[in-house]
Amino acid sequence: MGMDPSTGIHPFLPPKLPKAERGGGWIFNLVKSVVLGPTVALVRLLGIGAAAVLERACTGAACLIPIAKIRHKWLSLSRMILCRLVLLFSGFLWIDSRIVTLKKGRQTAVQSPKKSAVSSGDIIISNHTSYIDILYLTYRFNPVFVQIDNATHYVKPMSPWEAFFSAGTPPPALLQANEAKSLSSITDEARQNGTGPVVVFPENTTSNGKALISFVPLFSNPENEDIDSKLHLIYLSYPAWLFSPTLTVGNRFLHFLKLLCQFYNVLKVRELAAAECPGFESAEPSASDISSSNDPVDMDSQIASTFIHLSRLRSTKLTALDKRDFLNYYSTHH
Repeated sequence: MGMDPSTGIHPFLPPKLPKAERGGGWIFNLVKSVVLGPTVALVRLLGIGAAAVLERACTGAACLIPIAKIRHKWLSLSRMILCRLVLLFSGFLWIDSRIVTLKKGRQTAVQSPKKSAVSSGDIIISNHTSYIDILYLTYRFNPVFVQIDNATHYVKPMSPWEAFFSAGTPPPALLQANEAKSLSSITDEARQNGTGPVVVFPENTTSNGKALISFVPLFSNPENEDIDSKLHLIYLSYPAWLFSPTLTVGNRFLHFLKLLCQFYNVLKVRELAAAECPGFESAEPSASDISSSNDPVDMDSQIASTFIHLSRLRSTKLTALDKRDFLNYYSTHH
């Protein structure tokens, strides 16, 4: 159950690392698992606890700031610093972040990389494999996250902490009617209030990073389009050594403890050059779109096609609802 019949890939199971990547012998693994790993994890937990206390102090101090915009900037900065500290204490000492181009059908780093300006109300399209995604995106952008209704394709806004704790949990089949909004209303509100860009995970759940789950056709609902929003495509991946940071099933707390036992973890970020991202204002195909038709562009198909080229992953026909069914099956058999 949960295997995609068209590709033979199972995107919901924890990834199995190649034997060559599983470590340097049983003695090393024993020492790491029993002695060094727990010691490293304990030190890191203390660091994360101290960072959390500092962030709460900064949040409390914000009440003393009378000007709303300055108060918001202060809260945003404290949250972004906390997320970077948590990433640091989680073993992500350095993040490999690059701007890439898909011209000529190949993914290559831009010679003079300049991060595209991401404004409040813009839309960030990203894959989703771990709660670490939330920490990184909050550190970079301090965004609004959304969860998608699988039927109407309306969305529910979430704070970074709501998104963090929902990662890896069964995605809801439907949202509560009083929670669902159009994406355009959320992007417009974010633009007006300066509360950051809006992050959309079109897979609407987590995978193990071995393939892409079928994207929800978000823009088949015309109310979700906002011509004032720019799209930004970001691919996140976690090359694993002994333990993968991706989380699809299992206990999140135990997974996090195992993550802390790693001496270091790797996060690779590949951000598509702004000029090659699909956009609402243009009907021209992206650099990765091989179609030269003058027919109106299907925004969902264009985003999916471009993201496949960016990630170099195969797309499955499985959906977030398949993940939900798989988690229900997994919980009753393990």
